[in-house]
Amino acid sequence: MERFQSRFMAATLDNATEGSQTLIAISQNDMRLGYIHMQPGKDGVTNEPCGYVAILALIEEAEGQGVAGLLMSYAEDWALKMGYRFLSLDVFADNRRALDFYQRGGFRPESIRLVKPL
Repeated sequence: MERFQSRFMAATLDNATEGSQTLIAISQNDMRLGYIHMQPGKDGVTNEPCGYVAILALIEEAEGQGVAGLLMSYAEDWALKMGYRFLSLDVFADNRRALDFYQRGGFRPESIRLVKPL
């Protein structure tokens, strides 16, 4: 999982599309708490342009402190300023904590991708 995350982060940030933004949350004592990367996307069902949260990550010490909520609030503002009606993201199906967080924030499943190991 760590190798996937490293590859994904490098690919996303190194090849940022026009209109993308990355926001880094920093504590009062200049400690990096986490970051979010938003980019233009397309709705998976309607193909309508929408905002897409490619990455949201926090250090362990920042979890449960409201940092993720602030970063997501910024992402919503960014998407509205870009003229999007939707903000989308992907989350692993077994990441119950993240699913609960996003659903509390108003996100709802649109489609479910199933994978079968062969």
